[in-house]
Amino acid sequence: MICTKLTADAIRAACDHAGHCVITEGTLQPGLVLGRLLQALAALDSSAALPLIARVQAIPAAAREDHDHPYWDTDEPAQLLADVTVALDAVAPEGFSFCSEGTWQRLGFFRG
Repeated sequence: MICTKLTADAIRAACDHAGHCVITEGTLQPGLVLGRLLQALAALDSSAALPLIARVQAIPAAAREDHDHPYWDTDEPAQLLADVTVALDAVAPEGFSFCSEGTWQRLGFFRG
């Protein structure tokens, strides 16, 4: 089940209750995925999120509006996603890791 309320308390409660907290699932659209991941990161550690948010804001406007834009096929967004994933793993609730369950369409905090 996806965590609909992205606050630190809601994320920790979902991990405690369900044993996981899915942040995003069902889409590979990078702009949508990055937005959800950064919301979760900001909820857990706003200082870690700020430089990454600045990088997302630097994404060309045309790419933010078009998920098929050629920008998404470059190394830059892949590195940004990797950096966001590492930051989320660093602030994961105790006993959890931020990772993909199955496919990259289901990202969240899972026992690890």
